[in-house]
Amino acid sequence: MFASLFEVLEKVLTRRPLLSGFLLGLSVPFAFAPFYWFWLMPCALAGLFVIQYRLPVRLAIKSGFVFGFAAFGVGASWVYVSLHTFGGMPMLLAGFCVVVFVGILSLYPALAALLYNRISHSNIQIQLLCIMPAFWVLIEVVRNYLFGGFPWLETGYSQSGIFLDVYASITGVHGLSLIVAIQAGCLASICLCKGKNCLIPVVILMMIIIGGKLLSWHDWTQPRGDTINVAMVQSVIPIETKWNPEKRKYILDKYFRLSSQFNDAELIIWPEAAIASSLDQLDADFFEQLQRLNKPLLAGFVERGYGEKINDSYNAAVLFAEEPDIYRKRHLVPFGEYMPLRFMLDPITHYLNIPNSSMSPWNEFQSPMYFAGHRLGIGICFEEAFPADMRNIAKDADVLINLSEDGWFGRSLGPHQRLQMAQIRAIETGRPSLRSSNTALTSLIDHKGRIVKITKSHVEEVLQVIVQPRQGLTPYMRYGDFLVFLILAVMCLPGAFSRWRFR
Repeated sequence: MFASLFEVLEKVLTRRPLLSGFLLGLSVPFAFAPFYWFWLMPCALAGLFVIQYRLPVRLAIKSGFVFGFAAFGVGASWVYVSLHTFGGMPMLLAGFCVVVFVGILSLYPALAALLYNRISHSNIQIQLLCIMPAFWVLIEVVRNYLFGGFPWLETGYSQSGIFLDVYASITGVHGLSLIVAIQAGCLASICLCKGKNCLIPVVILMMIIIGGKLLSWHDWTQPRGDTINVAMVQSVIPIETKWNPEKRKYILDKYFRLSSQFNDAELIIWPEAAIASSLDQLDADFFEQLQRLNKPLLAGFVERGYGEKINDSYNAAVLFAEEPDIYRKRHLVPFGEYMPLRFMLDPITHYLNIPNSSMSPWNEFQSPMYFAGHRLGIGICFEEAFPADMRNIAKDADVLINLSEDGWFGRSLGPHQRLQMAQIRAIETGRPSLRSSNTALTSLIDHKGRIVKITKSHVEEVLQVIVQPRQGLTPYMRYGDFLVFLILAVMCLPGAFSRWRFR
């Protein structure tokens, strides 16, 4: 019965491979937040592996491209909202830019198809269980770093919130992506293989499930010191209002009014660039209200350069406390905070209406902020999407804090996808994560990636939480991506030797 079912499934997928690849790609965004149909990711990838194993290389590459175009076309559709709705780019130009952007992203799965067709093995199970999953993840890793990186819809993020996400504490999100890709390879192998040949992929699937269950019972980190009572202000200030100088006093008064309602809070947190002022523009009114608040405040501001860097500006987080401190953003958002390839793309800036879009990254060492005996690892918005960046921030920290401006996403999928990334960062580092956003999903995530408390999207609210700082190192904190890179290299070897032997 199952054999005939798999034969029908194989025929359906390979009869119209490009249409099948496109439909499989359309299903991918639903594996991620806010839908959380996690099982769709290994199933969609398994279908793609079946198609590409059976097809000649040119069709395999085309199927990878249409798969990616459908997945990113839906999953990264929030780019259009940022460019047109809030960036002021004309509708047709914004649509054109999004199509080009999605087309570029679609080259990554197409490149993966090229690689595991050129570097292949005659044994179907080695090809499906080792080579294809390894190259799929290797290309995703490249996408994380190339041209500043775009880690959205990386395979591993789809598994946040289920027991398999615990693997991220050992190998990071890239290793979790590899787990999902191996699952897909197992499903594809069961579909294509017959009889006893299905035993190996079934055993591997069972081992992945059992391993995830066992690891979920283990804590790599331990509580450190007292808890911290934190209040995070989600003010829902519209983007067009936020950067209007005439609205500055109204916004300032609103933040202090919302903050003053929580007298028992030990720390107040405002989101990224909360006030449309640079630090040097803060007037007496701000400091008078801060004195009346009588609470330590962590808030996002723009900082102007000084000395030799007088022409630079930085996206910064400032701690107003007995021992003031400042963190300056290192990993900037392309097009939003700086223009890549400015000599080519400078004309585009004439169509954009994005404030502070010519910022500078801070390239010097920054230690964690110290507050009430605890060490705060600060990240700003985009930075929490990058595991290596947050690993460096978390090494000397007890709590992770991210200040965000999710207003640029509107009511799209973007804020939900970023929340998923934050969940995996918490698992990788074994640290609780506080996320303060202007418009959406301000939250506390515990050290196991579970959402403890969260606000609704686009609802004015102050989220008060009790956070327990933690100490200790997960395996990922100790070794970073070294382990997963080593595994990827080993999994690629059979294909490399096979190609060399038959050349």
